[in-house]
Amino acid sequence: MTGEGGSTAEAERVEVEAGEADEPARTELARRRGRDLSWTLFGKLAATGANTLLVLALAVKDLMDAATYGLFVATIGAQLALSRLILLGVDQGMIRLYTLDDLKRRPELVLSAGLASSLVLSIPVLLVGFVAAPFEPRGWSTTVVLSVALGAVGVALFDYGVASRLARLRYRRAAIVQASMPVVRFAGTLAAVLFFPSRPEIAFGVYAGTALLFGAALSARTAHRTTEWPDGALVRRLLRYSKWLGAADVSMILCQIIGLFLLRGLERDVEAGVFGFAQQVFLGYFAVFLAFYQTILPRAARLESIRELPAFLGRWTKIGAGLALGCAVSAPVLAWLIGLYMENEALRPFPAPFFLMTGFAMVLILEAPLSVACQYLLLPQLQVLNLALRCAAILGLGLWLAPDHGAVGAGVAQVVGSVASMLVLVALLLVVVKRRLKEA
Repeated sequence: MTGEGGSTAEAERVEVEAGEADEPARTELARRRGRDLSWTLFGKLAATGANTLLVLALAVKDLMDAATYGLFVATIGAQLALSRLILLGVDQGMIRLYTLDDLKRRPELVLSAGLASSLVLSIPVLLVGFVAAPFEPRGWSTTVVLSVALGAVGVALFDYGVASRLARLRYRRAAIVQASMPVVRFAGTLAAVLFFPSRPEIAFGVYAGTALLFGAALSARTAHRTTEWPDGALVRRLLRYSKWLGAADVSMILCQIIGLFLLRGLERDVEAGVFGFAQQVFLGYFAVFLAFYQTILPRAARLESIRELPAFLGRWTKIGAGLALGCAVSAPVLAWLIGLYMENEALRPFPAPFFLMTGFAMVLILEAPLSVACQYLLLPQLQVLNLALRCAAILGLGLWLAPDHGAVGAGVAQVVGSVASMLVLVALLLVVVKRRLKEA
């Protein structure tokens, strides 16, 4: 697989020599970009598809009672949120620092710095989990509390293992690794539900334990590749940069769940259920956005000059527009197929909010090159500002629309708020890039 990373890196070096490649070379570079994006899409869609299929199967086929199902979905969300706090953005920050002039001669040390940070930040999560578990906070059983803590650590370490492969431009290996754990977790959890229907704690444990085993294995492999561990200064440098990316991750999660919690706060429980189901279906398109973002971030980190950034943004924005169009075309088909097998009458009105969430995903896809540009410019603060404005806009519009229009109103707030904040980000980037070009 070393050949894969090396050949891709060489192609990137040739690609950024603007205007010097002949037509066959440009065609080969386009094929390589498409192949890399295809692998990343495969990994992300397989991972998200396995998770979504598990949640949908439990809901549509009524394999768990309502209370247990709600608790299961809540633990998944808690694991994801805690994993973002453990990572604090070092998975993305490591990819950017990997190619900086003063660090690219020792890239493996950058990888180990991110791993060290994740391992250290896992400790308080585990401690709190083991201390709190016997007390069963908020009525959550000991097994559920432990599954949240262990699952969060596992997801964080697993995601970092995938990112370490993306940093080396090993898209194929990253995709295969990324798809492996969720597929195994889906099979194991579903088997636990089917074979032990009266003991749901087994399913909770399998779901969390699978992530922890895979995460530990990937961490051991990364540690084995490292001949020396980083000093504290490098770890602190990575965290100083990555904290903004961690804030962006948390803000992104908030952007997605504001509508759901708003509906619950308004005591529109049925509408909240419909909107929550629409969000689960939307996760497939969110996976497309993540795959697109993860594909272009390592490439942007290898741009040699700010002068290459406008062409880079134009090229990948066109690709993003194609992906967004694909989402728009496929959404009605997906809604129709799900409707054929829907046995829960209360969830049948999900298509309208799902279409609106698809619009939200399309905004994210079109915005992905802009977010990557923030990282290339070493200005992740702009990305955080964009998402903070988005959260505020969605909340404000949701308070206005959701009381009267329910799930549809929450979906409209999601789309309109996202478009508004993206336009602000475009304006800010135009100012920054123009200034940097003048200084270059």
